[in-house]
Amino acid sequence: MLLGLSACDNSPHAPGEAASNTLFTTFSERSPRHLDPVASYWNQDTPYTYNIYEAAYGYHYLKRPFTLLPKLAEAVAEPVYLDRAGRPLPPDAPGEQVAESVYDIRIRPGVMFQPHPAFARDEGGRHRYHDLKPGELGARRSPLDFEHEGTRELVAEDFVYGLKRHATTRVTTPIAGIFAEYIVGLKDYIALVKREDAQLRQGLDPAIPDKPFLDFRRWPLAGVTAPEKHLLRIRLHGKYPQWKYWMAMPFTAPMPWEADAFYAQPGMARAGLSLDRWPVGTGPYRMVEFQVDRRHVLQRNPNYRPDPYPCEGMPGDREAGLLDDCGKAMPFIDRLVFQIEKEGSSLKTKFRQGYLDLPELERTDQGLNFLVEMEDSDEVMRDYRDKGFQLPKVPDLTNWYIGFNMLDPVIGYGQTAEEQERHRKLRQAISIAIDWDEWNRIAPKKAGRTAMSPLPPGIFGSREGSPEGLNPVTHRRVNGEVQRRPIEDAQRLMAEAGYPDGRDAATGKPLVLNYDFYRALTPGMKAEVEWVVKQFAKLGIQLEIRATDNNQFQDKVRRGKHQIYWAGWLADYPDAENFLFL
Repeated sequence: MLLGLSACDNSPHAPGEAASNTLFTTFSERSPRHLDPVASYWNQDTPYTYNIYEAAYGYHYLKRPFTLLPKLAEAVAEPVYLDRAGRPLPPDAPGEQVAESVYDIRIRPGVMFQPHPAFARDEGGRHRYHDLKPGELGARRSPLDFEHEGTRELVAEDFVYGLKRHATTRVTTPIAGIFAEYIVGLKDYIALVKREDAQLRQGLDPAIPDKPFLDFRRWPLAGVTAPEKHLLRIRLHGKYPQWKYWMAMPFTAPMPWEADAFYAQPGMARAGLSLDRWPVGTGPYRMVEFQVDRRHVLQRNPNYRPDPYPCEGMPGDREAGLLDDCGKAMPFIDRLVFQIEKEGSSLKTKFRQGYLDLPELERTDQGLNFLVEMEDSDEVMRDYRDKGFQLPKVPDLTNWYIGFNMLDPVIGYGQTAEEQERHRKLRQAISIAIDWDEWNRIAPKKAGRTAMSPLPPGIFGSREGSPEGLNPVTHRRVNGEVQRRPIEDAQRLMAEAGYPDGRDAATGKPLVLNYDFYRALTPGMKAEVEWVVKQFAKLGIQLEIRATDNNQFQDKVRRGKHQIYWAGWLADYPDAENFLFL
């Protein structure tokens, strides 16, 4: 008996998908929680938000130091400084003389939004899908389920509307507090919108998913206006040179009011139709598939304008082939497919076998994992070299840390001067005990440089590696050598904090602290968490593990319900403020 097998392989992709112009990559744990640009502030969101939305500015891909370029703007605008009487000041005016900074940003004409049913109009010019009645949504679960789509030109008012939405009460807006310090009138505007929303929802069940449309066109914001169709004017309190960097982030991306109105209709929220899953932008891609915790697909935006690849970079870029595509229209790829991959071993195997083009799009540190494997095995090294793997090591504008919730009654700031002093010593003792140099030795796949401050090398003002760049709390110099302080220093601080040998001096009870971790404890993660537990055990502290998924962890942080936690920070923009404002 003969058995014939044909077209049999172990490819995880659909038939024919691997032969298409598609980039395959992964995401871990859960789908992104927020893709709404005023709410999204997590690294896992960025592969989607930065590909779907555009801001006024962007960065040159190859130049260092980091150089801003116009994207939706015609040019990177320089501010006009005014004194308290409204008189212009010179560009080098001292900050204390500047009462207001005015940015006039010319918006590029002819830019079109992605196709979307929110823009679709009928023969009479009315929006087809802006007056859906309860039940009319039917079985639609994606914008692509609607028969008609439309588009329109981007105008300055879309930037105005997008910035006004930082006052929304419908989603968490993590940057609203920072923006309110600078944008003229935003603080009062946030209070106004809160009052108006309370009136809109008066008498409604607060738990219902359908909420009345908050139409921000109704309420002007003094600091953000559109004097002309393609002119955006932003007024800021004082002198704030970092503002230009915010204009390169999705927080300041334009938002068409039509999209906001479309998703505010009956049944949309319950059907998963919202900006958090189905963004609307002018960027090179749009979301065409969103399977929660399984698969997301971005597809080329047919309305995207020609965007040429850069023709200049740093010395050596031409020799390295990085300028070979000079002038070619981007994007080069038709589709980006993100598939969930929870296990590191499976991810590495699929990458080595060629089923993945990138392990995880937003995680450059994945390369360390492969680098360690290559250095540990000649066979793996040959395999990687034969396949052309490139694993260069470069400094990243990132830090990882174990943090303390300063609202917590045990580890946080404290209510009285005496309590504040004790809590500070407890935090300092823990900081000494956590031996990051040991971590770098035992976890080379996630190793870095032990930080002496929040500012990584490459950020202006960083003192890493310099004689004065020593953290005196955790380190000291002995015969000219930098050494971590001995555990005896930490134990002395524990006693002064009221916890000798890890026990409450007043009650004799052991000190038990909670460690909030943002991922499920897979075997690899469990070993890392156990290492943290051992660091606290040096001081007699019992550490309880509270592992959740990333979305639940974000909820805890926003409600202040965490205690001690692991987190990281990747620079939003190349300025020390982006680390220090935390």
